[in-house]
Amino acid sequence: MTINDLSTLIIMSSPEGAERLRVDVEARVLEAIADKSARTISPFKIIHAARPKDVFEALSAKPYSCVQFSGHGSPSSVFLEDNETASGTAIGLDVLERILIAAQPHLSVVVFMSCYSAEMADSLIQSVPIIISCDGPADDSECVSFLERFYTALFNSNDVESSFQRAQAATYAGKIQPILQRRSNLSENNPSLIRVDSRMGYVLYVDVSNVQDQAQEFGMSTDELLRLVARKIRYHRWAFRYPRDRALFPVGHLFGHFSWTNAQDVVRCDQLYSLSSEVEDDACAAWIELMMRYHDCYVADYRSPTQDMRLNERSSLDDAIATIERLNANFFYGAYFALMCDYAPESARMARSICLTSIKIAREKLIINDTAGSIQNLEAALSAIHDLIEGFGRKVLK
Repeated sequence: MTINDLSTLIIMSSPEGAERLRVDVEARVLEAIADKSARTISPFKIIHAARPKDVFEALSAKPYSCVQFSGHGSPSSVFLEDNETASGTAIGLDVLERILIAAQPHLSVVVFMSCYSAEMADSLIQSVPIIISCDGPADDSECVSFLERFYTALFNSNDVESSFQRAQAATYAGKIQPILQRRSNLSENNPSLIRVDSRMGYVLYVDVSNVQDQAQEFGMSTDELLRLVARKIRYHRWAFRYPRDRALFPVGHLFGHFSWTNAQDVVRCDQLYSLSSEVEDDACAAWIELMMRYHDCYVADYRSPTQDMRLNERSSLDDAIATIERLNANFFYGAYFALMCDYAPESARMARSICLTSIKIAREKLIINDTAGSIQNLEAALSAIHDLIEGFGRKVLK
């Protein structure tokens, strides 16, 4: 699993009444990793002496891709600080589940660096795509060493599973037994679930159970459908960066609507379509190109739910505006626009008016540093392009 945004919330706790853990050493190690990385902003937000309210407040203030608990634990809880008791307070499965739900849909990984946390992870795996935990007791210093290797590899590769494997390979047997559980693995025996591996190491799981009957109507077996999805979706991995609903992609000679809350988990194919026999080749080419360029616009950096944009906000918005300006120039003048007006005149004219106006205003807002206004107009343009793709598609697909 690959994470594009590595924002990580580190929750540290070592209550006075329990055996002291060197969470201060762990914090220094993590801060050193952040300093060595090429990232302008540290991906770590560390909460020391964390209380339950601190965790909920942090998750309410900003979404995180990864949440890590460091401290004492048991097979059914982790221990956080408590203002009233020196021994801290046990946070059970029900509260932990609420914490994980509060972090959705952006949360991809939870790390439990506490003793016997693997048993707890078994009960929580339905709430998060990946959980890393400890099977049995966990040596304090070895936990720190594992985390140092894991995050160093993760910041170089962005790939959770390969980073875990590298860190796990260097651990000392008997001192810590880290394990990785993936929610998708629970259903990998499902014949309708396909694992899609890319050349860059990215992994997607796609569920086609909703469209198997449709595929047969198009004369395609389930095995053939799975092969097509694996081959075609691999080339569009970049477009799965953020949550989507009914995103349209070509699948062989067909097209499919795909939806996902978190692409690090499972992507669902909702519906299949074929091209209408009456559509002209030029119109088909224009529609497909518009769809691909829309995907580029959709995954612009400024739209990231977890990116801290304080230092690169202006650059991200400038790039996004320029991308849609190029789309406007290609599709809202000349032959392409005439084609779209032939097939979906109302959608084409409306999209042209909204996009040209919105992008002009977005550029003006950015010049005067009104970033919120710029984003608002960028989103209006994106919505208009999406509506045009849907309107055009109703004439192109069947």
